[in-house]
Amino acid sequence: TDKNDSHIALKLMVAPTIASGILDECELNHYDLTIIAMHGEGGKNVRGEIKWGTTRTVVTEHHGTVLLARDIEENHGHLICVNDEKSIEAARQDAILASRCQCPVYLLSVAETEDDLDAAKDAIAKARTAIEAAGVEVVDTWTDIGNARDIIIERGKDFSVIVMADSSVKGFRRFFQSSVAYYVLQHAFNSVMIIR
Repeated sequence: TDKNDSHIALKLMVAPTIASGILDECELNHYDLTIIAMHGEGGKNVRGEIKWGTTRTVVTEHHGTVLLARDIEENHGHLICVNDEKSIEAARQDAILASRCQCPVYLLSVAETEDDLDAAKDAIAKARTAIEAAGVEVVDTWTDIGNARDIIIERGKDFSVIVMADSSVKGFRRFFQSSVAYYVLQHAFNSVMIIR
């Protein structure tokens, strides 16, 4: 516990499954961030780290922010993906978190077509304004055109963490499994944070 009454909780518990134990603990204690350790892409696993099936269950069912930690390399920054109002607020939240560990912040918005480019640029501008109003510097921004899933994974390789907002509708968690965020979470080789 620090002077702001913030703390980190590490728990060892007994539960019917790993996923149910994690979900029960998160529901009971309302943590700001749940961190799950994995190695590599998707189903690859090493001893002592959580399997993809468990990760999938926790990420799909948990209503809070989840960081899937894979081979984090410090000081490579957070690549924060923005495209709508919800993701802009998530960007602001993560930028504040990133600034606490002196992690540089970068923004990315992907337009599906040339017609969507203005909206993507607008999302970048709004996110930058919100982040800088919170006192955090945005180092660089990109607005790309194409398949968001592939572009985010490719651009995100060079960063410590790819940050995305969960854009699925509350109560319809099954739609998260068909989202860009879920695809990136499953296929990226580095750490991914889903903010809710």
